[in-house]
Amino acid sequence: MLEVTVGMVTGEYNSSAEETASFCGGSQNFVVTDNQLNIIKFSKDRTTFREDMGMTMYQRNLHDSLCLDFDEIFLTNASHELQAMSNLCHSIEPQGRLVRHVCPRTCGCQDQFTNPVLQVLGEGCSKKCHNERTEKMRFSACQDVDLNSSATLRQDWETFWDTYRPLINNKLSVDFDTAASLSYLTDWIEYIKQVGCEGLSVSTQDPVMRTSWCAGSVFYSPLAFWCPQACGCHQVDIIPDWCPRSCEGCRDHSGPFPDDLGVRDCAQAKMLGLCPLFPVQAALFCAETCEVCPMLYNNGTIV
Repeated sequence: MLEVTVGMVTGEYNSSAEETASFCGGSQNFVVTDNQLNIIKFSKDRTTFREDMGMTMYQRNLHDSLCLDFDEIFLTNASHELQAMSNLCHSIEPQGRLVRHVCPRTCGCQDQFTNPVLQVLGEGCSKKCHNERTEKMRFSACQDVDLNSSATLRQDWETFWDTYRPLINNKLSVDFDTAASLSYLTDWIEYIKQVGCEGLSVSTQDPVMRTSWCAGSVFYSPLAFWCPQACGCHQVDIIPDWCPRSCEGCRDHSGPFPDDLGVRDCAQAKMLGLCPLFPVQAALFCAETCEVCPMLYNNGTIV
């Protein structure tokens, strides 16, 4: 049994006392293995306890400051019971969301090429993992994935499309068999499973979510991570946040300059001599100004 619980110690431990702590969250229990795993988040005071009780999964993931599996934190990496739950990483059932929350690295929340199903904040993956993924994609290739290059890539791609219909039905109760406007989807899904990214030029929009496949949705991460060129990420001046940052090439970042870097722009960073001191940040935001293009894939040249 895996239990995600919010708790608050209300007094010193007394074995004879009937109650020594207050708990909530029993509705998030599910059986995984014969092992008993209890994960409790203790609040520091009553006010925080009430706030934690009302916190949604999205809010919790948004504020998570780590991208680590819980067993590495609480079990000092000595035991890997959570590894046994990895088959639930892409489950569309509630237990899958909990597994992604406690096993984000095992579930690939930080990876560019992982099954996109539910790899989003509201479904368990933390903001920290997503930030790590965004940074890693600055150094990847701005190229559509070759499904024939890896059996794992093809399996994850095909599994995503096989899961799409049951996922949408599970979340939105959409009956694909009776909705006439969606009758084409079955054949199209089989087509894109085989041809890969080029299929996105045939149908660019998710007909249920009314968003582009490339941009993703609240139920799956952007397919532009897999198909940046098919999604046109290499052809825009200001790159959308759903495109891999590698598609900027050897240019300075077109988006807002981060406040926490302590400088207002790339020119100031170079003037203060920060480029060689912080090469990764230089490549992330000021590749052209700091002249660090060799750090990027293919020197930042997009082919």
